[in-house]
Amino acid sequence: MVYRGLFSVVGISLYFYSIPKLGLSKMISLGLCGQLIFSAIATHFGWLNLPLEPITVKKIIGIMAMMAGILLINSK
Repeated sequence: MVYRGLFSVVGISLYFYSIPKLGLSKMISLGLCGQLIFSAIATHFGWLNLPLEPITVKKIIGIMAMMAGILLINSK
């Protein structure tokens, strides 16, 4: 259970460190994308006592769509 608190502390610290450098909207979109990718990997391998759920083509397409959206939003 301690590792969940550690993930939270690291994540929040990275947010506060990165927001002034990247901007709020870019940091939030990158953070959400990172959470989506981590959740897909964590459930695939059963990390953090999560039920096993394989990565499917549908999940990969969803992750790629989110990444494309982030690129479009953040392009000038």
